[in-house]
Amino acid sequence: MTRAGSASCSAPRSATCGAVRREFVFRLGTPEEFADFFRANYGPTLKAFKAELARTHNRATDATIRIPGEYLEVVAQRTPDPA
Repeated sequence: MTRAGSASCSAPRSATCGAVRREFVFRLGTPEEFADFFRANYGPTLKAFKAELARTHNRATDATIRIPGEYLEVVAQRTPDPA
């Protein structure tokens, strides 16, 4: 994939590929709730268990947590099987 967001599909019968950078914003009440959420839903991600991590990356201007997280969405479309 290039930095511009296009991908090369080399899989058999792959017609098109595309990749888009997207952002998901975690919105929780407190840094402790953020740590509990990660502990319950994302398994052993040790650093996320620390409420300090939530405080460091928090973008909320009130007492809640708002932490953006970037991810890459990749979609590949297969060509139909020949009849």
